[in-house]
Amino acid sequence: MTVNAVPDPQYFFIIGAMKAGTTSLYKYLTGHPDLYPSPRKEPRIFRDPGDLSAMRNAFLELFKGRRNERWCFEASTAYTKHPMVSGVPRRIQAVAPEARFVYLVRHPIERTWSQYVHNVAHGRETLSFEQALAKRSAYLDTSRYYMQLRQYHEVFPRDRVLVQVFEEMVKDPGGTVGAVCEFLGVDVSYRPSTADIAYNASSTKRSASASLRAVRALGVEELVPDRIWRRLKAGGEPLPAKDGSLTPDLRALVAESLRNDTHAFFELLGKPILSWTEFA
Repeated sequence: MTVNAVPDPQYFFIIGAMKAGTTSLYKYLTGHPDLYPSPRKEPRIFRDPGDLSAMRNAFLELFKGRRNERWCFEASTAYTKHPMVSGVPRRIQAVAPEARFVYLVRHPIERTWSQYVHNVAHGRETLSFEQALAKRSAYLDTSRYYMQLRQYHEVFPRDRVLVQVFEEMVKDPGGTVGAVCEFLGVDVSYRPSTADIAYNASSTKRSASASLRAVRALGVEELVPDRIWRRLKAGGEPLPAKDGSLTPDLRALVAESLRNDTHAFFELLGKPILSWTEFA
């Protein structure tokens, strides 16, 4: 009796942008019968230079539980944080030369602000928003979507990269999921049962307390009982209010810093994103 071998999978990556709905999209796609997700989001295997053989082994290990799903995927937003994190497309190409990519983007000002709030919540940022922008280039660079995409287009054909818009996914999660499924050539009728959930939203967080920062610095989160962990996370101060911290003048400053890149991104898309009113 002939036993049909399970064909090798294809691979795709959700590459960011950070704070643009990548956790939600990862969760939405996880239930598709043709897609096999990495057991955890953000494995970041290709983030740093290193031994490619070790990267390949670590990457394939993520999918050892696959049965017959056509595609395996992971989601790491560090892959679009150039130039702070560089060389990712080349490292991926060396391991998965036929890979495809899904890149979620969000209104550049809103995404920049959300990343700042995320860092405050995790105890990684103590400066004001204005001070942080002046001192840490990664906030604005991560919102330079044309610059981030260009590094992938230099390595992979452009038709291997699908761009989707966070604001459109919020309005119609099923539409975004369907676009990704069409891009991958899998059943487009699939609709996630979790489409009404916005995962990892900053609005549900508080700034990290001194106790929480200490636990994270020690790297012992997994040893803390859930009951204590919830108490630690609830003990911080309210996060910075956008109305007070993201003033019209500061919005204009961020918009001006990102204008040229955003217009180049629109040219790449072939159209403006009209809801990004500062740039459309």
